[in-house]
Amino acid sequence: MHPEHIDDSEWLKSMNSVPVKRQLMRIFSNKKTVFVQDCLNCFVSNMTCILYIYNTYNWMYFRGPQGWWYSLYLLVVHIYFLLDFCVRCFTANHFVPFLETFGSMIELLTTIPFGIMFLFAKFDNFWFRFFIMTDLCRIYFNERLIRLIEGNMYREMLIILNNAVFLVIFASGLI
Repeated sequence: MHPEHIDDSEWLKSMNSVPVKRQLMRIFSNKKTVFVQDCLNCFVSNMTCILYIYNTYNWMYFRGPQGWWYSLYLLVVHIYFLLDFCVRCFTANHFVPFLETFGSMIELLTTIPFGIMFLFAKFDNFWFRFFIMTDLCRIYFNERLIRLIEGNMYREMLIILNNAVFLVIFASGLI
């Protein structure tokens, strides 16, 4: 989500006359808000991936009664991801091109099917586990935070490194 320049003459009117979408666009086009949002997404996405990988190595812990917090964590995190995606969609300048991006496809693939499977399937169900595994794709969203780095060479090297890590971690999740 790139900051958009908003005409200040619109803000001289009363706040009741400014549409909600424009108000949200002004909030979420602020560089500080974008930075905080991307940092939070990066942290939560990486934490979800780390927990998934730990889950694959110690799956008996997560299946037992002491692993109840993991399913609650996944539910809360996916609700957060869905709300964040809805805000990004609502404040996008052009809705349809935004939905056609690779990032939007990952967002949709990791939130909507998980919510459906969480409601109707057990934790041991193959498809439920498959949609938990797709959370590894969220490593790709580290690129949003990397794009805020000023130096071109460092930014491009980190993007290449992030994409390599994305491919390795996603492939390791398939195994």
